Amino acid sequence: MKIEIRPMLCETINNVRNVRFTDFYVEHKFDGERAFAVFTEQKTRLFNRRGAEITEKFPELAAHHNGLEAVLDGEIVVNEGTKKDFCLMQQRMQIENKQLIAKRSDKLPASFMAFDCLWYNGIGNLCSDEIESRKMLIREILSEISSTRYKEVPFMEYMEYVELPDRNQFKSYEGIILKKKGSKYEIGKRSKNW
Repeated sequence: MKIEIRPMLCETINNVRNVRFTDFYVEHKFDGERAFAVFTEQKTRLFNRRGAEITEKFPELAAHHNGLEAVLDGEIVVNEGTKKDFCLMQQRMQIENKQLIAKRSDKLPASFMAFDCLWYNGIGNLCSDEIESRKMLIREILSEISSTRYKEVPFMEYMEYVELPDRNQFKSYEGIILKKKGSKYEIGKRSKNW
């Protein structure tokens, strides 16, 4: 598997008047650590957004799988990944001692919230595929992982979001992120598509 692992970054919208919201999907924006989960036949490895390996900090995310080769982009969160949970996440990230890491992984277990897929067995690099196809593959990949600590970030049409009876549920998260329909994954770039 050969793929460059650098995150696509979102661009802040300052003037919402010029945005056609119906061109976008809506996702929760979790308050955690941006990360990549890289699955190879041998093991699962985790990397932060700067490319540093952080696998040892999250032993509970060393998922078992049957020869899966995939790369998921997501957010590592503690509890539900809400604003109030971020200080718990910081407690996990700052620990270097392996015994303390093991204790905290039992007491404050992390989850990997997958929101994109960059690589998958037999298909290869998915960055030039549209977001809709990449999203469909996440569920398939998660079914091959023997861990409930890996979850899919739900996404919805903008109009579905507007019609939710209780949009206040989104307020406990860091916010929402809009992702343009049909968009490609732009490695290492800040894009108006997110």
